[in-house]
Amino acid sequence: MKNMLLLPLILTSLLGCKSPDNIEPNPWRLEPGKPFTLSEGKSAVWALKDFDMVFIGVTADSRCPENTQCIWAGQVTVKIAVSEGNQTDTLLLSTPVYDGRGASNNVDFQGVNIRLIDVTPYPKLNPPAKVNYEASFEVN
Repeated sequence: MKNMLLLPLILTSLLGCKSPDNIEPNPWRLEPGKPFTLSEGKSAVWALKDFDMVFIGVTADSRCPENTQCIWAGQVTVKIAVSEGNQTDTLLLSTPVYDGRGASNNVDFQGVNIRLIDVTPYPKLNPPAKVNYEASFEVN
């Protein structure tokens, strides 16, 4: 009888524990035409198109730091991984619109248009050693 009473307690305890192997990823659910923001390493899915993307990170950030004056405003380039069905690729997006090295602020992948809207935080004159970037996107 004691074992029967302990069973619910043990099951409840086990259900509350999660190991790294069984943690469910929590991707952003895309809505076409609605902007969304991802932190580095985070993903978004568009279930109806079998499309997903991951914001890998910032590959270059030459934007003029806050509270300074620059001759050139600069730009920021991000790298994303995308897949639809069995097609995958890594892409570069840049803002402003074109970075002169082949990256622009929008790209088409398998009929899905991906647009980079913004990247935060904006550079500071004395940046911290590690910057945790977030990028805002829109897909259609």
